[in-house]
Amino acid sequence: MPDSAPPPSDKDARLRQAGLLNPHPERVRDPRFDQSEFFDPRDILQVRYEMVRRVHFDKLTLAKAAERFGVSLPTCFRAVKAFARDGLRGLIPERRGPRGPHKITPAMLDFVDDYRAAHGRTSSATLVALIEQRFGVRLHPRGLEKALARREKKTLGAPLMNWGADASGRYERWRWQWLASHDSRALATFRWHGLAATLALTAARPAPAPAAEPRSDGAARAASAPTAVAEAARQIRALLCAPQGDSHA
Repeated sequence: MPDSAPPPSDKDARLRQAGLLNPHPERVRDPRFDQSEFFDPRDILQVRYEMVRRVHFDKLTLAKAAERFGVSLPTCFRAVKAFARDGLRGLIPERRGPRGPHKITPAMLDFVDDYRAAHGRTSSATLVALIEQRFGVRLHPRGLEKALARREKKTLGAPLMNWGADASGRYERWRWQWLASHDSRALATFRWHGLAATLALTAARPAPAPAAEPRSDGAARAASAPTAVAEAARQIRALLCAPQGDSHA
């Protein structure tokens, strides 16, 4: 880490500037966040991911997870569904202010990017028809154009959100590496920058090889190869798409 880098005490300011500072870190009572250097209750993105992970891997009810992570039951329910739909990006808190069309999700915008990359420039009218076929949602072409323009503007103004591919898989590698050996490589960037910035800083380079997850880590299984860890992260999203039954009531 360069000598000119800001000290860890400035982390609050960086998280606040990014809109990722947990307003109530004292409410987080999950054991992982108890006096841990890696698990930081101030980092709301990491807190929400760990909450969703508890629901999936440790089979906590939504009510129990909400209590343990200091949020309301509706907030926990929305987080589980948002992660199933949009991955880690779905856990980013919405900024206050005017909102765009609620029907247009990040997954739809990613679909547009992928389609244009494969087929070249495509009209908005064609894209909204494809979105309706794929997602079952009817959009107006002009609404899609505005959403794409807002997303581009936000991306240019918020480099911390340029995470590259398989963001949750990379986090799982660092997480298991820390739990297995308290490896400082998995700690240093988190101490200084938080989860979102760490994902952005590492988007262009591979994450270190993972260590086996400790047996004591709930129901999650150890993975010794990067491909296995990435597949586990994808399975989280797939399984969380399943209905949660009456547990949110």
